[in-house]
Amino acid sequence: MTKYKTLFVSILLLFLFVLAPGLTGTSEAAEKLLKLVYPNEPATMDTQLNHNDYMVPYNVFDRLVEKITDPATREPAVVPGLAESWTISDDGLVYTFKLRKDAKFHDGSPVKASDVVYTFERILDPKTKSIQTDGFDMIKGGPEKLDGKATSVEGLKAPDDYTVEITLRQFYAPFLEDVIATPVASIYSEAFTTAKGNKFGLSPEDTMGSGPFILSDWVIDSYHELTANKDHWRGKPDVDRVRINVVGDAETARMMFEAGDIDIFDCDVARSQIPYFEESPKWKDRIVKSQRIGLFFQTMNLEMKPFDDVRVRKAFMHAVPRKELLDNVFYGKGILPDNILPKGTEPYNPNPKHRITYDPALSKKMLEDAGYKTPVQIEICYSNRGSAGRNWARMAEIMQAMLPEAGFEVKILQMDEAVFTDTRNNGKAMSYSNSWSTSDADPYFFKFFHSDNWSTYRSINTKDPKIDKMIEDARSEVDPQKRVQMYRDMDDYLTHELAAMLPLFNMEHLFVVSEKVEDFVPNWKGWGDCMLFWTKMK
Repeated sequence: MTKYKTLFVSILLLFLFVLAPGLTGTSEAAEKLLKLVYPNEPATMDTQLNHNDYMVPYNVFDRLVEKITDPATREPAVVPGLAESWTISDDGLVYTFKLRKDAKFHDGSPVKASDVVYTFERILDPKTKSIQTDGFDMIKGGPEKLDGKATSVEGLKAPDDYTVEITLRQFYAPFLEDVIATPVASIYSEAFTTAKGNKFGLSPEDTMGSGPFILSDWVIDSYHELTANKDHWRGKPDVDRVRINVVGDAETARMMFEAGDIDIFDCDVARSQIPYFEESPKWKDRIVKSQRIGLFFQTMNLEMKPFDDVRVRKAFMHAVPRKELLDNVFYGKGILPDNILPKGTEPYNPNPKHRITYDPALSKKMLEDAGYKTPVQIEICYSNRGSAGRNWARMAEIMQAMLPEAGFEVKILQMDEAVFTDTRNNGKAMSYSNSWSTSDADPYFFKFFHSDNWSTYRSINTKDPKIDKMIEDARSEVDPQKRVQMYRDMDDYLTHELAAMLPLFNMEHLFVVSEKVEDFVPNWKGWGDCMLFWTKMK
């Protein structure tokens, strides 16, 4: 009965999505309507309080500068955003941005330097309770604001309406690309955001930016709708309207795509459908591939037994069947790395000193040589949220089935998102799978292994002054060549000597586009969330 009920619900959802435009009297032929699919419902469009769901914020808000996939070259590029130009002082501490004078928020008010200062001060205001303060705390006076010891941020200035001056407390190489050009740095209207208070970002009426699209409709757990901003400073987007359908079921999403109710099918939403599309005569030539600059990883908690013993962690590195995980959960769309830093980061080493091999017999011997009676008990937890949660579950099940051969016995802990987040953030998760994506080397170390909250937040718990110094020295090194070598040395130390985290794979991202789409430019990082300004419809 359950099987038939599920089929009935899937068909009913498909029926409603396909007929909805007709039932409302909307004519798709009269406009360029882009239909997408998203696997889960964002809690908020406020990027200062959201670290997962950026599709709507990418398009509703602008940033001072943008890092994009260049539509012409298909290569990553930093381009002007709200700042039409910028300069950096010789010592790398002072960034001066000149704002364009034709940029307006969706209510017609001009974007001014005071809005930029307000936005960044809001991130650092402890009352905001932002989960995205890293990088912004490199601004002079940022830590004092975060600690409630200052009412303003010393390093944020607006000399006039169209000039923003940001002074750092120390040199930080990735500040422009990995802080200012990220979704977290989306610029808000001070007047609008202040008036909305805690409601900001929770509905179309409470969300406003200056971006190329306007959030015009939002039905919880159903869809988000964006309307082209004809007054955007770049000009009107080619697409008139975007409907982002929230669909958690993979088969339903594929049926909707084939029925014409989705125009760009993000295979991350439904990886189980990849073999179907690759083998389909109709769709195999409509696949767009993007290399993801990021890492899938498996953590080990250095404060929880048995992972407090480096010998156990090194055995675990040989115990995890990474290829089986990649092939069975992600259909082989990636590579098995030997270090933490992925391809696409500047210090990435294509010829690493050490290799990570799958060798269950060696793993078991290493445990026994260390005096452990096998099997050694470990716990792997995961959040059951959305399609990602289903992937983490399958990975945990494969490890539970295969690790006994390597001397480990796995207990799986399924958690809802709130419980998982609380457990992980408080440093109490023994081991879990997850992914991280950015193009700069620094966050792969600072946001995972630095003892200033981050290693606890990730439930890695390194808390080692030696590691802290390595990270701080590298992120403040002015000489680019020296910095690259420092990151490579740190990568080797953390991955192979300390065995602080297991790199699982570097993934490829696949999209399938309908014949209605003339051009689609994926996010330069390989994310599913992307800017849609350059997407063209036939």
